[in-house]
Amino acid sequence: MSHYCGQCRQFTRKKGSADFCSAWGQPTFAKKQACGYFMPMISKIEQVKLPLKYEID
Repeated sequence: MSHYCGQCRQFTRKKGSADFCSAWGQPTFAKKQACGYFMPMISKIEQVKLPLKYEID
């Protein structure tokens, strides 16, 4: 499976500006092949589940 910048957590896209890679601090584009700093995005559902998984009673 090939990974792309647009699938990475460090990829940001804001309306009216260029796509940006937080790892490199440089502009990029979504279809560019991912670099060694690639971290897959976490789905919205998983973001909600993670804090609950580690909750201490």
